[in-house]
Amino acid sequence: MKKMNDKKKPVFILTIETSGLTSGVSIGQDGELLAERALNLKNIHSRKMALMLKQLMEDVKLDYRDLAAIALSAGPGSFTGLRIGYSLAKGLAHPLCLPLIEVSTLDVWAYQQGKTDLPVMALIDAHRNEIFCGLYRWKQNTLHREGDYRLVPLKDLPALLREPTLIVGADTVQLKEKIMKFSAEAARFPFPFLTQPENWALLHLAFQKYQAGELRAVSEAEPRYMRAFKGVM
Repeated sequence: MKKMNDKKKPVFILTIETSGLTSGVSIGQDGELLAERALNLKNIHSRKMALMLKQLMEDVKLDYRDLAAIALSAGPGSFTGLRIGYSLAKGLAHPLCLPLIEVSTLDVWAYQQGKTDLPVMALIDAHRNEIFCGLYRWKQNTLHREGDYRLVPLKDLPALLREPTLIVGADTVQLKEKIMKFSAEAARFPFPFLTQPENWALLHLAFQKYQAGELRAVSEAEPRYMRAFKGVM
């Protein structure tokens, strides 16, 4: 009798990051990073992403048909960057009937900072003295978001930061002085500052969503633009 092979099929996920300055792509197997490419330069998403993807797939010797899903940083973020990332992901996923996995850019920023005993606020500058933010807390080895994503004026930070809180995100450095003006007692800043969203963090969160069945059809996926909402997301 032929022996059954119970080895699980590997889950390959492609990630695409275009929510801000960084252009990044990566491939992971079962949530672990295999290869990545990233450029931290302005205005190159539309010119470099296709080439980066081609090189990445050649590096890992995989075909797009080997993928289980395509994950992307869903914002909030740059209108142009998110539009390019979503167009690319949908263009790849649609003919192959692949699901998409949308991961909040704020979740990526909070997760990549690593486990801490402090609550975490991930933020992105929304301009007009406002920020997009999410509040998080590590419980055992899992990051939990507390409440909804928010669009709030900087002057309202004291109502959110009721205890010492680690502040992270793409715009933390440039907003540090304003944050300290309103929340000097509670605000804590990491050192060194991380300056861009990391592919491995996007991949880890995407794999968690894949395992939980949090998948989106191409027709359902929509980015979270900077000014797509007012108040609470």
